[in-house]
Amino acid sequence: MASGKKTVVAALIGNTFIGICKFIAFGFSGSGAMLSEAIHSVADVTNQALLLLGIKRSEADANNKHIYGYGAEKFFWALISAVGIFFLGCGVTIYHGIHTIMDGHIAHTGPWDYGILTLSLVVEGWTLWVAIKGINLDRGDVPFMKFLRESADPTPIAVLLEDAAACLGLIIALAGIFAAQYLNIAAADGIASITIGVLLGFVAIFLVYKNHGLIIGISVNQDVEDRVVNYLNARNSVGKILDFKSRVLTSKDYRIKMEVEFHGEVLADRLLKNVDLKKVFEELNDEKALRVYLRDFSDKIVDELGNEIDRLEEGIRKAVPEAKHIDIEAD
Repeated sequence: MASGKKTVVAALIGNTFIGICKFIAFGFSGSGAMLSEAIHSVADVTNQALLLLGIKRSEADANNKHIYGYGAEKFFWALISAVGIFFLGCGVTIYHGIHTIMDGHIAHTGPWDYGILTLSLVVEGWTLWVAIKGINLDRGDVPFMKFLRESADPTPIAVLLEDAAACLGLIIALAGIFAAQYLNIAAADGIASITIGVLLGFVAIFLVYKNHGLIIGISVNQDVEDRVVNYLNARNSVGKILDFKSRVLTSKDYRIKMEVEFHGEVLADRLLKNVDLKKVFEELNDEKALRVYLRDFSDKIVDELGNEIDRLEEGIRKAVPEAKHIDIEAD
């Protein structure tokens, strides 16, 4: 996707800056919600660095060892990133929130906390806007939610969900600190921390599920399959599609395999179109001459079948540019 790297870099810069600010604010206040937000930022920075690593490694050229390239590196590192969100973001944050409630710790909040959380919300809002803008650029006419479900590029989706969770988490942190300071609800700070952790847990589970499916291998969506099948059915040389298998290698690289039953008479008619059959009939005056002619014609049929398969593959790539690896077997 065109937006992937730009989205990740913007989020990485933004989260690094606000993460430092949050730790400074925690040093002054000792707020559990603030520490949870600081941990959240550390998790985000780590995860976005992993996503960036995945993008970089996925750009390596194919070789004899990996003939379909390294595109799946994105899926692997996005999966590691999601696991990091779960254990570092969700696990540590929930643990700290429970510890804060049980310990009865009272935070010394002040203008630092509100100012830095507000600044963080502005920065996170900007990175969220960059992620949404990038996804809108990539999805074209596809509905937004459908694109999130079906996209084979986990990178911008991961950043989108992390930033959306970050914005919501900041609002929760502000509410928790406010309730603890002005409403004298001592447990509010810890409850906010636990809520942020649960939020991160849901994001992590969704991303693990999505990347798990991409690593194992998913087929192309129905729209793509329909485009390929409709193109083949429109060709008069194609009799029947007996088998259709596909796999998404990357967001812009599909593998498609088909078994096709061809109309042999259509291929033969093409070869005979410019042949003077009367002259051929007159020249085939013995069995030997007939045998030679039929052998030669059989070779031409095989060549024409190969040429037709090449034409079909070229047409499929025009209909589906992502179909980089096409295997058509004649049945």
